[in-house]
Amino acid sequence: MKWEIDPKKLYDYLKSYSEIYDIRFYFGIERGNKRSEKFHEEIKGIGYNLISKEVKWVPVDLKITHFKDNNRRIRSIAQALGRKNYMICLKNF
Repeated sequence: MKWEIDPKKLYDYLKSYSEIYDIRFYFGIERGNKRSEKFHEEIKGIGYNLISKEVKWVPVDLKITHFKDNNRRIRSIAQALGRKNYMICLKNF
């Protein structure tokens, strides 16, 4: 939907409610990425209680990544354990 929300306007809106006493903003940070670090500073500057943790990157295609090598090792272990386990392993990988 490509919606964009202005964090300052949202903060001001939430702050207008007397029942709200803590306004938190949950957002990941990518250390070394200037844009990510700048955004965190802006959010803190607005007044949010920022809650964050390091962004974790996950490979998109498992066949191309390091998981392919692990797949071979798992198959060889299953084969060593017996044909029945090897066949189960082939179905799952």
